[in-house]
Amino acid sequence: MADTDKTPGAPSAIEVGGASVPSQITINIGGASSAPAPQKPVDLSGYVRKEELPAAPDLSGYVRKEELPAAPDLSGLVRKTELDETLKGFTKASQTAAIADSIRATRTKAESTAATAEGIAKDIAATHAAVVDLTRQPRIVRLDVGAPVPAGTPRGALIFRTDKALTTSDREFPPLNEWSLINVTAEPDGYHLPGAGGTIVPKVDQMKSSDGQWEITLTYTWHGNFGEPEMTSYVYNGRTFEEFGVTKLDQGAKLADWTLKAGDRVTAKLTVTPREDGNATSLWAPWIEAPANGFVVHDITVRRVA
Repeated sequence: MADTDKTPGAPSAIEVGGASVPSQITINIGGASSAPAPQKPVDLSGYVRKEELPAAPDLSGYVRKEELPAAPDLSGLVRKTELDETLKGFTKASQTAAIADSIRATRTKAESTAATAEGIAKDIAATHAAVVDLTRQPRIVRLDVGAPVPAGTPRGALIFRTDKALTTSDREFPPLNEWSLINVTAEPDGYHLPGAGGTIVPKVDQMKSSDGQWEITLTYTWHGNFGEPEMTSYVYNGRTFEEFGVTKLDQGAKLADWTLKAGDRVTAKLTVTPREDGNATSLWAPWIEAPANGFVVHDITVRRVA
Protein backbone atom coordinates (compact mmCIF):
# COMPACT_ATOMS: atom_id res chain seq x y z
CA MET A 1 0.00 0.00 0.00
CA ALA A 2 1.29 3.33 -0.90
CA ASP A 3 0.87 6.33 1.32
CA THR A 4 1.68 9.90 0.68
CA ASP A 5 4.55 11.09 2.99
CA LYS A 6 3.10 13.54 5.44
CA THR A 7 6.36 14.35 7.01
CA PRO A 8 6.71 18.06 7.73
CA GLY A 9 9.07 19.79 5.48
CA ALA A 10 8.59 17.17 2.77
CA PRO A 11 9.61 18.22 -0.72
CA SER A 12 7.02 19.77 -2.98
CA ALA A 13 4.93 17.72 -5.45
CA ILE A 14 5.92 17.09 -9.05
CA GLU A 15 3.62 16.66 -12.03
CA VAL A 16 3.49 13.22 -13.61
CA GLY A 17 0.99 12.52 -16.50
CA GLY A 18 -0.94 15.64 -15.73
CA ALA A 19 -1.39 14.72 -12.10
CA SER A 20 0.47 16.29 -9.13
CA VAL A 21 2.34 13.74 -7.03
CA PRO A 22 4.86 14.13 -4.17
CA SER A 23 8.58 14.22 -5.12
CA GLN A 24 9.42 11.39 -2.64
CA ILE A 25 7.52 8.23 -2.09
CA THR A 26 8.22 5.90 0.80
CA ILE A 27 7.25 2.33 0.36
CA ASN A 28 7.09 0.29 3.52
CA ILE A 29 7.36 -3.41 2.78
CA GLY A 30 6.72 -5.73 5.62
CA GLY A 31 6.70 -2.93 8.14
CA ALA A 32 10.54 -3.01 8.61
CA SER A 33 12.58 0.16 9.37
CA SER A 34 14.53 1.71 6.48
CA ALA A 35 17.44 3.16 8.77
CA PRO A 36 21.06 2.71 7.29
CA ALA A 37 23.34 0.02 8.76
CA PRO A 38 25.93 1.26 11.38
CA GLN A 39 29.47 2.00 10.00
CA LYS A 40 32.75 0.49 11.48
CA PRO A 41 34.58 3.07 13.69
CA VAL A 42 37.84 4.59 12.17
CA ASP A 43 41.16 3.50 13.79
CA LEU A 44 42.93 6.71 15.02
CA SER A 45 45.63 5.01 17.12
CA GLY A 46 48.36 6.23 14.75
CA TYR A 47 47.32 9.84 15.01
CA VAL A 48 48.02 12.52 17.60
CA ARG A 49 45.98 15.46 18.69
CA LYS A 50 47.07 18.88 17.46
CA GLU A 51 47.63 20.16 21.00
CA GLU A 52 49.97 17.21 21.64
CA LEU A 53 52.29 18.11 18.79
CA PRO A 54 55.81 19.28 19.97
CA ALA A 55 56.88 22.86 19.49
CA ALA A 56 58.47 23.63 16.13
CA PRO A 57 62.37 23.51 16.30
CA ASP A 58 64.45 26.72 16.20
CA LEU A 59 65.96 26.86 12.70
CA SER A 60 67.40 30.37 13.03
CA GLY A 61 70.98 28.98 12.99
CA TYR A 62 70.44 27.05 9.77
CA VAL A 63 70.50 28.09 6.16
CA ARG A 64 68.52 26.80 3.25
CA LYS A 65 70.36 24.73 0.71
CA GLU A 66 69.66 27.25 -2.02
CA GLU A 67 71.22 29.96 0.21
CA LEU A 68 74.61 28.15 0.48
CA PRO A 69 77.56 29.93 -1.29
CA ALA A 70 78.91 28.49 -4.46
CA ALA A 71 81.67 25.84 -4.16
CA PRO A 72 85.24 27.40 -4.25
CA ASP A 73 87.39 27.02 -7.32
CA LEU A 74 90.05 24.38 -6.50
CA SER A 75 91.57 24.23 -9.94
CA GLY A 76 94.81 25.89 -8.71
CA LEU A 77 95.33 23.45 -5.80
CA VAL A 78 96.97 20.04 -5.70
CA ARG A 79 95.92 16.88 -3.88
CA LYS A 80 98.01 15.65 -0.92
CA THR A 81 98.74 12.36 -2.66
CA GLU A 82 100.07 14.22 -5.67
CA LEU A 83 102.17 16.50 -3.41
CA ASP A 84 103.68 13.54 -1.51
CA GLU A 85 104.71 12.02 -4.83
CA THR A 86 106.30 15.30 -5.94
CA LEU A 87 108.24 15.80 -2.64
CA LYS A 88 109.81 12.35 -2.60
CA GLY A 89 113.56 12.66 -1.95
CA PHE A 90 113.23 15.97 -0.03
CA THR A 91 113.82 16.47 3.75
CA LYS A 92 111.80 18.64 6.13
CA ALA A 93 113.52 21.62 7.70
CA SER A 94 112.87 20.20 11.19
CA GLN A 95 114.54 16.93 10.18
CA THR A 96 117.52 18.87 8.79
CA ALA A 97 117.93 20.71 12.12
CA ALA A 98 117.81 17.41 14.02
CA ILE A 99 120.48 15.94 11.73
CA ALA A 100 122.67 19.03 12.29
CA ASP A 101 122.25 18.69 16.08
CA SER A 102 123.23 15.04 15.85
CA ILE A 103 126.35 15.92 13.85
CA ARG A 104 127.34 18.58 16.39
CA ALA A 105 126.81 16.16 19.29
CA THR A 106 128.95 13.55 17.55
CA ARG A 107 131.70 16.11 16.91
CA THR A 108 131.61 17.24 20.57
CA LYS A 109 131.83 13.65 21.76
CA ALA A 110 134.77 13.02 19.43
CA GLU A 111 136.55 16.13 20.72
CA SER A 112 135.90 15.05 24.33
CA THR A 113 137.28 11.60 23.56
CA ALA A 114 140.37 13.17 21.99
CA ALA A 115 140.85 15.41 25.04
CA THR A 116 140.52 12.39 27.33
CA ALA A 117 143.10 10.51 25.28
CA GLU A 118 145.42 13.50 25.45
CA GLY A 119 144.97 13.67 29.22
CA ILE A 120 145.77 9.97 29.55
CA ALA A 121 148.88 10.46 27.42
CA LYS A 122 149.99 13.34 29.69
CA ASP A 123 149.40 11.20 32.80
CA ILE A 124 151.50 8.40 31.28
CA ALA A 125 154.25 10.88 30.44
CA ALA A 126 154.13 12.33 33.98
CA THR A 127 154.32 8.84 35.49
CA HIS A 128 157.27 7.99 33.28
CA ALA A 129 159.00 11.23 34.28
CA ALA A 130 158.37 10.42 37.94
CA VAL A 131 159.88 6.97 37.51
CA VAL A 132 162.93 8.47 35.80
CA ASP A 133 163.12 11.06 38.57
CA LEU A 134 163.25 8.30 41.17
CA THR A 135 166.38 6.93 39.56
CA ARG A 136 168.10 10.31 39.51
CA GLN A 137 167.34 11.87 42.90
CA PRO A 138 168.16 10.62 46.38
CA ARG A 139 165.22 8.98 48.06
CA ILE A 140 166.14 9.71 51.69
CA VAL A 141 165.13 13.08 53.20
CA ARG A 142 165.66 14.31 56.76
CA LEU A 143 163.12 16.80 58.10
CA ASP A 144 162.15 18.42 61.37
CA VAL A 145 159.12 17.17 63.26
CA GLY A 146 156.06 18.86 61.73
CA ALA A 147 158.01 20.39 58.84
CA PRO A 148 156.28 20.09 55.43
CA VAL A 149 157.76 17.84 52.77
CA PRO A 150 159.71 20.03 50.32
CA ALA A 151 158.23 20.51 46.88
CA GLY A 152 159.92 18.32 44.31
CA THR A 153 160.58 15.46 46.73
CA PRO A 154 160.42 12.31 44.56
CA ARG A 155 157.67 9.77 45.05
CA GLY A 156 158.70 6.85 47.19
CA ALA A 157 161.30 8.87 49.10
CA LEU A 158 162.02 7.81 52.70
CA ILE A 159 161.54 10.75 55.09
CA PHE A 160 163.29 10.69 58.46
CA ARG A 161 162.25 13.21 61.11
CA THR A 162 164.38 14.05 64.14
CA ASP A 163 163.14 14.73 67.64
CA LYS A 164 164.63 18.23 67.58
CA ALA A 165 165.14 20.89 64.93
CA LEU A 166 167.89 20.33 62.41
CA THR A 167 169.47 23.65 63.26
CA THR A 168 172.89 22.04 63.41
CA SER A 169 172.54 20.51 59.92
CA ASP A 170 175.14 21.93 57.57
CA ARG A 171 173.13 21.29 54.37
CA GLU A 172 169.68 22.69 55.18
CA PHE A 173 168.20 25.60 57.09
CA PRO A 174 165.54 24.89 59.73
CA PRO A 175 161.83 25.24 58.90
CA LEU A 176 160.20 28.63 58.47
CA ASN A 177 158.48 28.62 61.87
CA GLU A 178 161.95 28.81 63.53
CA TRP A 179 163.11 31.84 61.49
CA SER A 180 163.05 35.49 62.45
CA LEU A 181 159.83 37.00 61.09
CA ILE A 182 160.10 40.80 60.84
CA ASN A 183 156.84 42.75 60.42
CA VAL A 184 155.06 39.49 59.63
CA THR A 185 151.56 38.37 60.68
CA ALA A 186 150.89 34.66 61.24
CA GLU A 187 147.82 33.30 59.45
CA PRO A 188 146.19 29.83 59.51
CA ASP A 189 147.93 28.71 56.32
CA GLY A 190 151.13 30.77 56.36
CA TYR A 191 152.70 34.16 57.10
CA HIS A 192 151.45 37.45 55.68
CA LEU A 193 154.16 39.90 54.68
CA PRO A 194 152.55 43.37 54.40
CA GLY A 195 155.06 44.67 51.88
CA ALA A 196 156.82 47.58 53.53
CA GLY A 197 159.44 46.06 55.84
CA GLY A 198 158.07 42.52 55.72
CA THR A 199 161.08 40.20 55.93
CA ILE A 200 161.81 36.53 56.60
CA VAL A 201 165.35 35.49 57.58
CA PRO A 202 166.93 32.70 59.67
CA LYS A 203 168.34 33.54 63.09
CA VAL A 204 172.03 34.23 63.76
CA ASP A 205 172.62 30.82 65.33
CA GLN A 206 170.98 29.14 62.31
CA MET A 207 173.42 30.52 59.71
CA LYS A 208 175.18 28.00 57.47
CA SER A 209 178.46 27.80 55.62
CA SER A 210 178.51 30.10 52.61
CA ASP A 211 180.28 27.45 50.52
CA GLY A 212 178.61 25.91 47.47
CA GLN A 213 175.25 26.57 45.81
CA TRP A 214 171.98 26.77 47.69
CA GLU A 215 168.45 26.18 46.35
CA ILE A 216 165.59 28.24 47.77
CA THR A 217 162.09 26.73 47.28
CA LEU A 218 159.26 29.16 48.09
CA THR A 219 155.52 28.40 48.17
CA TYR A 220 153.37 31.54 48.29
CA THR A 221 150.08 33.21 47.32
CA TRP A 222 149.86 36.62 45.68
CA HIS A 223 147.02 37.85 43.44
CA GLY A 224 148.51 41.08 42.14
CA ASN A 225 147.41 44.37 43.62
CA PHE A 226 146.49 46.04 40.33
CA GLY A 227 146.35 43.06 38.03
CA GLU A 228 150.13 42.68 37.75
CA PRO A 229 151.06 39.27 36.31
CA GLU A 230 154.36 39.14 38.22
CA MET A 231 156.55 40.93 40.75
CA THR A 232 160.19 41.06 41.85
CA SER A 233 161.44 39.94 45.24
CA TYR A 234 164.97 40.74 46.42
CA VAL A 235 167.17 38.08 48.03
CA TYR A 236 170.13 39.32 50.07
CA ASN A 237 173.21 37.60 51.44
CA GLY A 238 172.66 37.88 55.17
CA ARG A 239 175.90 38.23 57.19
CA THR A 240 176.87 38.96 60.77
CA PHE A 241 178.24 42.08 62.39
CA GLU A 242 179.13 43.05 65.93
CA GLU A 243 177.30 45.81 67.78
CA PHE A 244 178.10 46.52 71.45
CA GLY A 245 179.42 43.02 71.86
CA VAL A 246 176.33 41.44 70.35
CA THR A 247 176.46 39.48 67.08
CA LYS A 248 173.66 40.56 64.78
CA LEU A 249 172.49 39.68 61.28
CA ASP A 250 172.83 42.26 58.52
CA GLN A 251 171.04 42.43 55.16
CA GLY A 252 174.28 42.25 53.21
CA ALA A 253 174.66 42.41 49.45
CA LYS A 254 171.88 41.54 47.03
CA LEU A 255 172.26 38.06 45.57
CA ALA A 256 169.37 38.01 43.07
CA ASP A 257 166.24 39.69 41.72
CA TRP A 258 163.63 36.95 41.99
CA THR A 259 160.67 37.23 39.57
CA LEU A 260 157.53 35.68 41.09
CA LYS A 261 154.28 35.03 39.20
CA ALA A 262 150.84 35.91 40.59
CA GLY A 263 148.62 33.00 41.67
CA ASP A 264 147.43 30.70 44.48
CA ARG A 265 149.96 28.49 46.26
CA VAL A 266 152.63 29.01 43.60
CA THR A 267 155.96 27.20 44.05
CA ALA A 268 159.11 28.92 42.78
CA LYS A 269 162.80 27.95 42.98
CA LEU A 270 165.96 30.03 42.96
CA THR A 271 169.62 28.91 43.11
CA VAL A 272 172.17 31.30 44.68
CA THR A 273 175.92 31.21 45.34
CA PRO A 274 176.66 33.20 48.51
CA ARG A 275 180.43 33.39 47.88
CA GLU A 276 179.81 35.42 44.70
CA ASP A 277 179.40 38.34 47.07
CA GLY A 278 182.90 39.80 47.43
CA ASN A 279 182.17 40.74 51.03
CA ALA A 280 180.71 37.37 51.97
CA THR A 281 181.73 35.89 55.29
CA SER A 282 182.14 32.24 56.15
CA LEU A 283 178.52 32.05 57.24
CA TRP A 284 175.39 33.21 55.45
CA ALA A 285 171.59 33.22 55.63
CA PRO A 286 168.95 34.10 53.00
CA TRP A 287 167.40 37.52 53.67
CA ILE A 288 164.10 37.67 51.72
CA GLU A 289 161.95 40.79 51.58
CA ALA A 290 158.26 40.95 50.64
CA PRO A 291 157.88 42.07 47.04
CA ALA A 292 154.43 43.65 47.46
CA ASN A 293 151.41 43.96 49.73
CA GLY A 294 149.23 40.90 50.14
CA PHE A 295 152.14 38.46 49.91
CA VAL A 296 151.56 35.26 51.93
CA VAL A 297 154.34 32.69 52.41
CA HIS A 298 153.12 29.12 53.02
CA ASP A 299 156.48 27.39 53.15
CA ILE A 300 160.18 27.84 52.35
CA THR A 301 163.12 25.45 52.28
CA VAL A 302 166.78 26.32 51.73
CA ARG A 303 169.16 23.42 50.95
CA ARG A 304 172.69 23.15 49.67
CA VAL A 305 172.61 21.38 46.32
CA ALA A 306 176.25 21.64 45.20
